Amino acid sequence: TLMSTMRHLGYFPYIGIFSGAMLRRWYCDFDYYRNFDDPEAFNSKVKLFFFGWGEQEDRINHDLIPDLDMLREKGIRFETYTCPGYHEWTVWRKCLREFVQRIFTNFPSLVTTFFEGFARYSSKLNGFILIPPILF
Repeated sequence: TLMSTMRHLGYFPYIGIFSGAMLRRWYCDFDYYRNFDDPEAFNSKVKLFFFGWGEQEDRINHDLIPDLDMLREKGIRFETYTCPGYHEWTVWRKCLREFVQRIFTNFPSLVTTFFEGFARYSSKLNGFILIPPILF
């Protein structure tokens, strides 16, 4: 998730990392830490940068905390959530619940962003476009 969202930052205004650290993997050819060099640009593109993990995940606690300190020092906005548990689905379900609640607290803005993006895309097409209803 982190490699994809950081490589294409302008496409993902809501980024949720569940039980993941920011260590750059050996197979990633993109230095996504560069995105943090300009905090204003990053914060303007990313509306929510969320990290959630289980409190018993020693590797995450060891690897992620220094990176969160670095983000804080640079002025990158982020939010965290922890709950009791290990690297497992019960933790990720709780992380997802917290992440989604934070996204939809700003629901009118999310809908506006969706339709503005759709309008930009559809204006390049000829003919009529049927917009399906959004069901909740």
